[in-house]
Amino acid sequence: MERFSAAAHRGSRYPEAGGTATGRTRSQVGRDQSRMKSPAEFPERVLQTISRYHMICPGDRVLVAVSGGPDSIALLHVLRALAAELRLSGLGVAHFNHHLRDAASDEDAGFVVDLCRDLGLDCRTGGEDVAAYQKGTGLSLEMAARQCRRRFLLNAASAAQAQKIALGHNANDQAEEVLLRLIRGTAPGGLSGMRPTTAEGLIRPLLGLERSEILQYLTDNGFPYRTDISNLEPCCDRNRLRLRVLPRLREHFNPKLVQTLCRHADLAREEEAWWDQALDPLWRRLVISEQTGRIVLQRRLLVSAPEVVGRRLLKRALIRLSGSFYGLQRVHLDLLLRLAVSKRSTGCIHLPGNIRGRNEYDCFSVSVEAVAEHPLVLRIDAPGTFQVAGLTLKVSSSSGNGASGFIPDRGDPFTAWMDEACLRWPLTVRTWEPGDRFQPLGMRGRTKKLQDLFTDLKVPPSLRGRLPILCDVEKICWVVGYRMDERVRIRNETVRILQISVG
Repeated sequence: MERFSAAAHRGSRYPEAGGTATGRTRSQVGRDQSRMKSPAEFPERVLQTISRYHMICPGDRVLVAVSGGPDSIALLHVLRALAAELRLSGLGVAHFNHHLRDAASDEDAGFVVDLCRDLGLDCRTGGEDVAAYQKGTGLSLEMAARQCRRRFLLNAASAAQAQKIALGHNANDQAEEVLLRLIRGTAPGGLSGMRPTTAEGLIRPLLGLERSEILQYLTDNGFPYRTDISNLEPCCDRNRLRLRVLPRLREHFNPKLVQTLCRHADLAREEEAWWDQALDPLWRRLVISEQTGRIVLQRRLLVSAPEVVGRRLLKRALIRLSGSFYGLQRVHLDLLLRLAVSKRSTGCIHLPGNIRGRNEYDCFSVSVEAVAEHPLVLRIDAPGTFQVAGLTLKVSSSSGNGASGFIPDRGDPFTAWMDEACLRWPLTVRTWEPGDRFQPLGMRGRTKKLQDLFTDLKVPPSLRGRLPILCDVEKICWVVGYRMDERVRIRNETVRILQISVG
């Protein structure tokens, strides 16, 4: 196996066996836990999980996400031990610093870098002020940390040319996730919990092992690790579930609750896979258009499907938009479906993660809105070619012989011809603003609100704020793709014609 180049880092070696962030020894942490029959059983069971879910292919480079805690440390050591058998072409480490625990966060990073240096493995480190990111986005701290960490890991894997990113989630984590989603009101598919593999290359080789078995493996082999003391405090829903709820459920109802919940997740995932295949033909008929950040569906077909099918189709749309269903629940699917089946021709609903669902007459769209969009503004002082917000505008001037000799291409809604003498330079391209009025072609002597025009022409509300509007100093001249202003039309006395194309 070819290792990534060893990381250079000055500092002390990682702590001797027994040293942890909280001063607790490994023997204390793992005391009274059930023991595996032999030390060789742990890597064998990890290998079985990898094989069962086809996590790793021969020749893969694997980047291990290592926080310094017991799960990720065990994962690193066991993958290093299995590297030859798995025929890995490389093994590396990525550590993300959340900057949430002051000096302890930096100590975790130093511990991981020292460990990688001693193991001869490359260690890619990075960090972000997660608390500041949370404040700026309005997300929960858990969601903000997840987004920052995921972004870092994907970038690190790309830089390392690693095909897989190994995460240290174990069976207890899976059980907690399933129970937490159930309590919060997830749809049936949400009970599948964390996926063993994802399309992005994330893998979870420890899902078949419980936390007690991981601690035993570390103790048996004398592997040191760090302990995040915040995981021992009931400061959030997940911690309260782990520390207070699950232990009582195991004690009073089912001592094998973790295995039961993990088995339920497997069954739910199998059913989801069947549904995915069964819905493919209907999905192909349902989708009108699918672009980055926006999917448009046939509204009539969506609302005519049974509710259970409609919810699953909407969930598929949301996953295709944002990459996951994380942070959303069954109630959000119900809200979207309720809007779609309503008699309202237009309407909008806001969901977490800047997701919007919209009735657009005969269509229903779901989109992810940008947190902050740059406004569409362009000044044109003379004919030429211009670029703005992904659009190309071509403006040209030519001599004309009045309306009698001019035959416009009526089939091209993105090209307009205007009497240049009726324009006052400079021209401006911008987006619609509330209160905008103009004089649509053919409507002489009267003006009309753009909002009323949009309603009459059934322009989808999600597009109205993005449509280019061409103006001169005094007036709106052209609503691109829809209507030109009466006051700039070609006349019999027209001498010069201004042609504007948008593409």
